[in-house]
Amino acid sequence: MIKKKAKGLSPFYRVFWSVAAALLLLLVIAVVLLRSFLANYEKALPKYAAKEVFEELFLSDDGYQKLGSEIHKTAGKFDGDTDFAAMASEILSGKELTYGEISDDFGDEKIGYAVRNDGHRLAIFTLKRSDKKLAGGYYQYVLDSVSLTKKAAALDITVPSGYELRVSGETVDDGYISGEKTISAASEHLPAGVSPLEYVTYKIDGIYGTPQIEVFDKDGKECAVSKKDGAYIAAPNENEALKTKYSGYITAGAKAFATYMQSDASFNAVKPYLIAGTTFYTQTYYVENYFVIDHDSYSFDNVSASEFYEYDENTFSCRISFTHLLHRAGLEDYKDYFDTTFIMKKVGDGYRIYDAFNN
Repeated sequence: MIKKKAKGLSPFYRVFWSVAAALLLLLVIAVVLLRSFLANYEKALPKYAAKEVFEELFLSDDGYQKLGSEIHKTAGKFDGDTDFAAMASEILSGKELTYGEISDDFGDEKIGYAVRNDGHRLAIFTLKRSDKKLAGGYYQYVLDSVSLTKKAAALDITVPSGYELRVSGETVDDGYISGEKTISAASEHLPAGVSPLEYVTYKIDGIYGTPQIEVFDKDGKECAVSKKDGAYIAAPNENEALKTKYSGYITAGAKAFATYMQSDASFNAVKPYLIAGTTFYTQTYYVENYFVIDHDSYSFDNVSASEFYEYDENTFSCRISFTHLLHRAGLEDYKDYFDTTFIMKKVGDGYRIYDAFNN
């Protein structure tokens, strides 16, 4: 019996199935690549980076230490020692926080998100496109900056011209000076040709913490800083040598002037302290001091001599203040508050009053 030879696949089918297998392989590869492509695309979307940043910085249990550290990175130089972690804890703790993208203009390739509680913005963080790419050429988004929306303070600090200002340990340069120089109230009372004390005002915006303000004179000596109506004012340092030498003398002159004004002394009592021929001399001589409170005697309380400022080798000013008590038998004392700055000019070997004005 003769066996028939089995027929193999025809050339057509061999080609067909080879092509089909190749196409199937390509399809599988394409699907794998597409899934990888889509996964990288999804991973690169900024919303995932935003979620990660929000959870890491605002929902962590580290007491907002990471958040405070990130805020520090972009804080101003005058907030260098501000405890932003503590500030964040004070603002955010115990609140139900949400976040969402905002349309504020943060510049090219940046996206901003607001962290809110009950509809109120408490913080803002921004993402930026990094240089790092995922497979498929997609750029990753990373944290750019984060800040609290607490209103920052603006500092207004007036200091004597030429003095050094430091805020939180950082020297403030002249670029922060605002407006023109101003001069002291004594300027209108100084002798001709004597330059008054000049002041400059620094304005610094965006301070979040409680600033430490220090002012130093040209010799490196720190001076007193006070705050009035929200603004800081640094007083020039006194000339201690003048204060030591002339406090008693000028206080005696001020008391003589006060007793003369209350008709308890003649002009001769105050005359040795004045410079003849000046406007102040003439005004004092012709003052109408006849109508005063009736009293039997007088005394002085809370006497103070301060603010000894030298303008040149022949001129300085000082401030004398006290309470002038007028005593009346059987009645309460009348209190006359004396607070006057005297301009002292050198005459011979000593000084006399050139002019004066009330503070």
